[in-house]
Amino acid sequence: MASLAITLVLLLSTASVLFQCSHGGRTLAALVEQQPLAMTYHKGALLTGNISVNLIFYGKFTASQRAIISDFVASLSSLPHQKDSLEPSVATWWKTLAKYFSTSRTPLPKLSLGKLLLDEECSLGRSLREADLETLAAKGAPRNAVNVCYKAASFAALSHANPRLGKTHPTHRLSSKGLSMAFSPPPPLLLLSLLSLLVLQSSAVIPRMLFLVPQQPLVLKYHKGPLLKGNYTVNVLFYGRFTPSQRAIVVDFVRSLSAPARSSRPPSVASWWGTTALYGPGGATFLSLGRVLLDDRCSLSKSLTDSDLLTLSSRAPHRAAITVVLTAPDVLVDGFCMSRCGFHDSGRGGKHGKSRYTYLWVGNPATQCPGECAWPFAQPTYGPQTPPLLPPNGDVGVDGLIISLATLLADTVTNPYGDGYFQGPPTLPLEAVTACTGIFGNGAFPGYPGNLLVDPTSGASYNARGLAGREYLLPAMWDPKTKQMTDSDPSAASPPVSSSSATDTPSPPMLCAACAGATASWSSPPPWSDSSPPPAYRPIRAPAINAPTATASIVLAPVPQPLPVPPAEPPYRFEIPSKRISSPDDIRRFHSSEAGRHFVGFVATLSRSVRGRKLSDPVPSPLPAPLSGLLSLLHTLARWIDEIPPLPHASRYGNPAYRSWHARLTDEGHGLVVALFPPSDELHPAADELLPYLLDSFGNAYRIDYGTGHETNFAAFLYCLARLGLIKEDDYPALVLRVFATYLDLMRRLQITYSLEPAGSHGVWGLDDYHFLPFIFGSAQLIDHKYMKPKSIHNQDILDNFSNDYMYLACVGFVKKVKKGVFAEHSPMLDDISGVPNWSKVNSGMLKMYKAEVLEKVVYGFVIIKPRLFSSPRTIQQYFRVLFDGFCLTLLYIVTPNL
Repeated sequence: MASLAITLVLLLSTASVLFQCSHGGRTLAALVEQQPLAMTYHKGALLTGNISVNLIFYGKFTASQRAIISDFVASLSSLPHQKDSLEPSVATWWKTLAKYFSTSRTPLPKLSLGKLLLDEECSLGRSLREADLETLAAKGAPRNAVNVCYKAASFAALSHANPRLGKTHPTHRLSSKGLSMAFSPPPPLLLLSLLSLLVLQSSAVIPRMLFLVPQQPLVLKYHKGPLLKGNYTVNVLFYGRFTPSQRAIVVDFVRSLSAPARSSRPPSVASWWGTTALYGPGGATFLSLGRVLLDDRCSLSKSLTDSDLLTLSSRAPHRAAITVVLTAPDVLVDGFCMSRCGFHDSGRGGKHGKSRYTYLWVGNPATQCPGECAWPFAQPTYGPQTPPLLPPNGDVGVDGLIISLATLLADTVTNPYGDGYFQGPPTLPLEAVTACTGIFGNGAFPGYPGNLLVDPTSGASYNARGLAGREYLLPAMWDPKTKQMTDSDPSAASPPVSSSSATDTPSPPMLCAACAGATASWSSPPPWSDSSPPPAYRPIRAPAINAPTATASIVLAPVPQPLPVPPAEPPYRFEIPSKRISSPDDIRRFHSSEAGRHFVGFVATLSRSVRGRKLSDPVPSPLPAPLSGLLSLLHTLARWIDEIPPLPHASRYGNPAYRSWHARLTDEGHGLVVALFPPSDELHPAADELLPYLLDSFGNAYRIDYGTGHETNFAAFLYCLARLGLIKEDDYPALVLRVFATYLDLMRRLQITYSLEPAGSHGVWGLDDYHFLPFIFGSAQLIDHKYMKPKSIHNQDILDNFSNDYMYLACVGFVKKVKKGVFAEHSPMLDDISGVPNWSKVNSGMLKMYKAEVLEKVVYGFVIIKPRLFSSPRTIQQYFRVLFDGFCLTLLYIVTPNL
């Protein structure tokens, strides 16, 4: 998927060349090499009027790559969705050229997407000369057009032997290592090599070129509403269990906000908070600690709604106060980790409800979503996978909570009632700190928080000091005076610059310029040894398309091989699992253990068992009793859906009727599991330990969601039945084609009927928001098929006629049904996989991806369950209950034999 990110760089290069084409005498060398840049109009002709851009793809390009390029060209002269919208857009960037055209008194050209020409067979050979370029150019329109030719990455670029940057006239050439561009006399032709761009991306050319493009300044508009000025108290309510040290971290932070300057060394929390005084008239806002309330027992339950948070906020005094509600890691709040880490709002109090007060809520993300709400102290869930920083107070959850708390306190003071300082729609505003999301210091860019201070003792990163010598990491805040982002003390947070590094390579562009327009100079990079770790890649000044994580490791990993399930031997002893905290080392030991390999081998064996088989193929009749019992169980659960209809609700996801359905499963689940065993069988006590598998196989009742972890629980449930000898290897084809297919149908009904939220979805970089295993089994079904190839998924007739026989096609059809738009855009992974030559490669890749992206993706934390499941007096066994992508998964792990 890295090729998609490269395609974006290619697009930006194309944009800069189109920019160049529209200025007659201007050259790209002047854009890159001159600084400060001064350009003179030489009275030459400019491209004006309606210009069509014809795209010629020479070689193999995926549909998603072509779609990205086509959409970019179509966006250049497109109209904004709203006339007065301040949102940045490609069209806004293109309109910057109007200033140049005003000099020549000619209108800005309007670009439109012209022809899309494909030459996948490489009709001119795999080595192109200038004469070949003219031949390719002739395929496009000869008048009022720009013809752009993209050369596939599989070619050997001619420019590597004699590098050229471009040619705007037969006698004018520019050169720069790694990029090949060429224009013939009208119509112009641009030759770009993806292979060359791999080199260009690591040079200084692209960052400099893009950095000089003017950007729209960020201005938070004042909407004339009241601001919080003067003296205010901050009341803090801790909901759920917080340790005394965690409460002290929060309390000290609140006390530090308006502390005297002499009370802490710079850069201080108080100096960061001082920026709020620049918002509007009325002077500064002085915050002091008010009441600290504790609700350790969670009086309103551990599942809260927005109205519950409003009720909690009413427990504290309202007059001249801000109430802060903080929820513990095990408390679920609607929308937490899905669309927000916290929020601020206002309520009404007093005898007649006429007085207004402000409150805010922040959740502790330690176990639920550290990658989303505790970055940069945790591995990010999405985006560049840079190493996490050490938290200044040694608590990932609370230090992440402080970042959100600081954000919302500043936003509350500057926009308390929705009519203060903000940009954008009132329902989704950019406020004082949310406008600077992800920026903590100078030089920040996506995936890198910026240049920070590092504690010499603990190695933790911070940028502000509070009372009692505490250190905090605070987000940047927009300064209404300078119209830039500022931290607590930028000069203090930036270590000295070494003279040797100042002449090497330019440092990453300061993202505060994104709010105030492009700067004219480049700062030298600080020495990495005295600050936070350096970035893992060189940034470009553009939005990045992030490839899925662990792509390289998936490609190089061995394909999981089928393995037999080791049978459990009597005497049996079963116990109800009990929880305890463990370390990540235990998880790594599991994945390298024999038991871990056997579970993956079980999935691979199931896949092999259905190779070349259709869902409609005959299976042994009658089915073995355990398989018939499983089908009966699933049919019972499906019948409950009819008996428990969805309730009316306004949310997009999460119909509360699902909780009633799952509660019934919890109540009757034990009997359903016992029914799978033969009468009077000694395995009946195993139902107590198998029941958690079954309950977790159909989603989470609190969050009302479902994902690949829940699906894996069902596979683990089947694995346990196989270990007990209830399912034989000869039963595997029927297990997949009948039982698992029925389970899949049931889950689709549950997802649609109760609007289950996708749990831990990878967005567009996932195969399916809910499932993974049917892609493994479905690709195995299609191996050696005479007619259907991976690219056949783009044929709607094939999907319509064969989805009932092949799981893979059924899954693709379901994705196309529930997701709207271009397939290559909403499902680029599936689109790219369709380019794989055969189903065998697809299947092996799916198995590797399942192991890496589901079983080994430990995102949120580690919880151990240590029973004696299937244990004998000579074998101690453990169950690991691990949060994979946010779901619980329990797997067998043999620790020590022969004790």
